[in-house]
Amino acid sequence: MSFKNQHQQSESKELIELRTWDWIDRFIIKENICPFAQKERANDRIELQIFDTNTVATTADIVVASLHKLQQTPTIETSLLIANTGLERFDEYLYHLDEASYQLARCGYEGVFQLASFHPEYQFEGEDKDDLSNFTNRAPYPIFHIIREQSITNALLTFKYPERIPQRNIEHCKKLGPAYFKALLSSALK
Repeated sequence: MSFKNQHQQSESKELIELRTWDWIDRFIIKENICPFAQKERANDRIELQIFDTNTVATTADIVVASLHKLQQTPTIETSLLIANTGLERFDEYLYHLDEASYQLARCGYEGVFQLASFHPEYQFEGEDKDDLSNFTNRAPYPIFHIIREQSITNALLTFKYPERIPQRNIEHCKKLGPAYFKALLSSALK
C-alpha cells in the first residue's frame, strides 16, 4: 500500500512533497508516532529532498551530501531523503540503507546523526508482511530519515519512559487497524 502505483513512473516533486507532508501531518504528528515531529514541523525545520536512484553509489552520494549539509546548517533539524524511483523493492531499499549507514560511519557522523528508515513495504524481520507493527515504518515512498542524535537525547529528557515509545507505536498501529492504513497510504490527499 503506497500512494504511488508500483508500476508508475516518477511523480512530480510537488506531488511527492504534498503526499509526504500529508503522511507526516496525518500519521507521524496527529497519531503522535514521533513525539518531536510537531515542534520541528511548526518551526519549519524539516527538510525534504526528493531524488531518483538506480545505483547504491548514487544513494550514498545523496546521503553523504545531506549529512554534510545538516552538519553545516543548524537551522535544519532533520532531513528526509525521499526516493522517487529506484527503490520500490524493499530488499533493494535495505541494500541501499546498509550502504547509507556505512557512509554515515565512514564520514565520522556516528553519534552525531542517526538514520531511520521508512518504506511502503517495510517489514520487520520475523514479522508477517501484513502485521500492523510494520506500519510504524511504512511511508508513501522509500525514505532515509537523518536525525540529529543530540536533539533526540534532549527531547527524550522530557519524556517519562521514552523507551516505551516504540512499543506504544506498535500498539497504537494495531488499534488504528488495517482500514486506517489502507486509506492513509493509498488514498488521494484529504
